[in-house]
Amino acid sequence: MKFDILVHTSDDLLDSNKFEQLLRLCASGIVAYTAASPSCCEYSRLKLLPNGPPALRTPQHLDGIPGLSGPELLRVQESSTMLHRCIDCLQVTVASGGHGHLEQPKSAMSWSEPIVQQFISQHACSCISMSACGFGRNWHKFWLFASTFAALVRMACSCNHPWGSHQQIAGVRTSAGHYLSRDTAEYPPELANQCAQIILPLLSDQGRELQLSTFESYLPIKSISAPPFARQDGAGFPSKADWSGQHNFADCFQTLRKNFFRTIMSQRLDQVILRAFNNRQAEPPFSAEQLQPFRAFLDEFLLAQGIQPDWSIPPDQQLCLHILQQLCLVMHDPDVSLFPYLIAGVPLGIDEEIQSSHCFPSNPPDTPYDPPLLSIHHTNWQSAEDDPETVQELIDKEIEAGWVSQFHGTMEEAQAFFEHGLAVGKLGLALSDSRPPRLVLDSTICGVKPQSRIPEEVFRPTW
Repeated sequence: MKFDILVHTSDDLLDSNKFEQLLRLCASGIVAYTAASPSCCEYSRLKLLPNGPPALRTPQHLDGIPGLSGPELLRVQESSTMLHRCIDCLQVTVASGGHGHLEQPKSAMSWSEPIVQQFISQHACSCISMSACGFGRNWHKFWLFASTFAALVRMACSCNHPWGSHQQIAGVRTSAGHYLSRDTAEYPPELANQCAQIILPLLSDQGRELQLSTFESYLPIKSISAPPFARQDGAGFPSKADWSGQHNFADCFQTLRKNFFRTIMSQRLDQVILRAFNNRQAEPPFSAEQLQPFRAFLDEFLLAQGIQPDWSIPPDQQLCLHILQQLCLVMHDPDVSLFPYLIAGVPLGIDEEIQSSHCFPSNPPDTPYDPPLLSIHHTNWQSAEDDPETVQELIDKEIEAGWVSQFHGTMEEAQAFFEHGLAVGKLGLALSDSRPPRLVLDSTICGVKPQSRIPEEVFRPTW
């Protein structure tokens, strides 16, 4: 399939709808090879030479040189957007089992962009330099492919001719009045043919050209029983929430889950919670009477395991943590420290050790650790400073709900009270058209987050 604005005027990579379609196609698994060659006009070093068009960026100012006009800055930003979107398409193609390459002139400043260097490093790309004279063109020019498909290295060739043997491109205009460098962007037939022959074994032999306008008809439809299976729910390696297929652990909650599901569907409680979400309801969606059958199921289930149900709520909490701890005990959850921490108070990991959960990858023991000192900030982020009334209202709600405790005293008294160290971060006010205002506490700027020593690495769910 070709996606080229010079071939089809509708193939505009800056059109977000077109880009989304292209991205979905590349991520579908049916794309065997993606060849990306975004316009390098604003990344060309030829503009840094005399007699060329004015440069809008330099190696020191990849985001645009100071003093650009609005239209000039837009050109810089659009060239960057096209490059980033090409890399995104390459990334999802490779992640879905395909190969691909990014092509730019060898001297282009785009190779210095962090996202390009990350792509090359992440996929151990072969960087293949090809001189124009190696493919029948008398130009002083080199193309460079950064490809995940190592077989393309056969195309590499250098120029062995003396300096000045080939036609210079920089600043040269054609008889039509445009710069010659524009014409040299087109691949010579021999280069295109060699590339096509090398990647041909990766492609199918159906002999048809796909059209982006009908891309949805090409997307494969995966059945429930077909791999890959997205069962990781984010609670660590042992936790997999989907019990519809094979599982690595005993289904200890099978009876309980069936009782819950039967009651939910008979009373259509799923619709109750959906309405609460749609109406942005602040109150709990279920009454005590609606929850009573589920409490009875849990009591019966735990008593059958020889465990006396404990529905007490610890101080400074609003959750039945003891019941949750007992359920984790039934399932032999390896994170035995979680609920004791939640009940007694979660440590920060500053001057105290946090026990491993045994659910996530361990941090290497030799990880460099040089945290900043704890600090006190007397002002908030500008978003909070601009609307102190809303900030105070939200703070009062946090205190009223019991999530925050107010310290009555001066800063000096607080420093004496918290003898192991005191840190005061900055509040921010997050505003959104679709959600009510909310407070955001920056605990990094005051040194709390950097000083927290956690023995495991973050592990996100594999959806």
